Amino acid sequence: MSVWKEIYEYLTYDYYGKRRPRPAFYAMVLTLVVAAGMLIAGGIFALQAPRGERPAPTLPPPTATAVFATVTAQARVPTRTPAPLCPEDPILWKLVEVRPFLDPKTQKPVQLPKPIYRIDPPCVYQGLWRDLADALFADYTRADVPPLVDKKVEVPWYWDPGPEITREIIGIYLSWADYLFYDREGRKIDEILTIYTALPTGDPDYPVLVYLYRDSPGAAYIVQWGDTTEGPFSGRVTEIWPARLEGGTVLRRVIPVLYHAGVHRWFLADGKGMLRRMHVVEADGSGLWEVLGVRGTTRSELGRIFGKKDFFPDRVDLKAYPMEKTATFTP
Repeated sequence: MSVWKEIYEYLTYDYYGKRRPRPAFYAMVLTLVVAAGMLIAGGIFALQAPRGERPAPTLPPPTATAVFATVTAQARVPTRTPAPLCPEDPILWKLVEVRPFLDPKTQKPVQLPKPIYRIDPPCVYQGLWRDLADALFADYTRADVPPLVDKKVEVPWYWDPGPEITREIIGIYLSWADYLFYDREGRKIDEILTIYTALPTGDPDYPVLVYLYRDSPGAAYIVQWGDTTEGPFSGRVTEIWPARLEGGTVLRRVIPVLYHAGVHRWFLADGKGMLRRMHVVEADGSGLWEVLGVRGTTRSELGRIFGKKDFFPDRVDLKAYPMEKTATFTP
């Protein structure tokens, strides 16, 4: 006799030639129903329970390419307050290659000679915009601005021709002397700021580098601002050079910005002497914001967001200054 037949005969009895369920059959069915109901209810309560009441998952230790899992911020317009819970330790950042890179005009994939990267999580860029506002508007008198860690750093340089990535030595600096570009009427050009790529440096103090485009469409004059011992707002225009652009209408400055892992701040670096540190392009970088995944801004918008005053005058009297030798820029 099979086991199933024995169970069947145990749970039923013969009643005038027909098998009827015994009480044990009903007891077993009721037990199974109650057990199933408890399992289903337990699952529902577990899903509805607050996150803190669930068992904590066991995660591997963070690595240099780990993504900070609790951050959900998206690339967006710069804001005055960095996103909450954004990791300040670069070991929790990830450099993600921008692939495929789409041509802003045709939206077709373009094979770049050198790969470009963005930082994930994107909320990291909010801290970069904050520190950039301090640097561009020379606000180094704030109590919360940490002292500069002065050193030379070797970094990859992307603007040599061909696929080879060269290495250059750059220095970190704090300076109240700067220059902006003005149009033919002597009006200040509102720079268009674009974050192009983020790269590792291999330096323990400054491990992450961002290259920033400062684009000036229609640049016709270079206006130099000189600082004084009292600070930038007591300075003055010191020199003016006519600028001639060949091969395009936009003058681009490529600016290295380095992140210090100890003080958790971004610092401008001096790219003086690097090939094509300043060159002419056909269009400003705003057309790259979407394909790069990082929205840029303008100088005036950055100042407005962070409450900064621009010490450069909106307009200069070109006849009031002796003109220096014309500076010519090429692609």
